[in-house]
Amino acid sequence: ATDHGISIYDAEKDTFPGELTMTEGLPDNIVKDMTLKNNILWIAMEDKGLCNYDLKKQKFSYFSNWEFGSINNLIYLSENEIWVSTKRNGVVKCIIKKNGNVQYYNYGETLGLSDKSTNTIYLDREKNIWVGTASGISIRKNNHFQFLNEKDGFDITHISNFLVDNQGNYWIASQK
Repeated sequence: ATDHGISIYDAEKDTFPGELTMTEGLPDNIVKDMTLKNNILWIAMEDKGLCNYDLKKQKFSYFSNWEFGSINNLIYLSENEIWVSTKRNGVVKCIIKKNGNVQYYNYGETLGLSDKSTNTIYLDREKNIWVGTASGISIRKNNHFQFLNEKDGFDITHISNFLVDNQGNYWIASQK
C-alpha cells in the first residue's frame, strides 16, 4: 500500500511522467491494490472503496455507498463484477450496473467464510474464489463458500497470500 496515490513510470524513458492522486481525482491516496483490464485500471483504496480509471479517456468512475471499510485486495471477474477482500467485513462482491450504480453483496462467516477479517482473495483457473484469513482458507465453488480446516487435512492459518503455478500447485504464504 502507498499513501501517495499511484505513480506512473515510463521504463523506456526511465522517467515518472505522471501520477494519479487526490489532486487528479483519486478518491483516496492510500491505494491497497489495482488491476488493469481492457485499458481500465481498477483501484482498491484504504477508506474509499473502489473506483476505476479509463486510461484512454483519462477519466475516473466512482462507486458510491461503500460501507465495508478498508480493502486488502481485489479480483476482476468481468467488466461488471469485482470481488474484494476487506480487513473487517468479509468479502464483497460488487456488481456494476449499466447505469454505473453498484450492487454490493457481503459474504461473512454465516455464508462459509472462515473469518470476517480477510487478508487476501484469489481467482484460480477454474474461476473458484479463494479467501485467506487468520483462521484458514475458504473456497467458493459452485456459488457456495466452503471453509477448509484440519478435518479436511488443511491446518494452515494466518494466510496472507497465495497463487497457483503452471503445474497446478498452490503456494500459500502464512504464519503457520
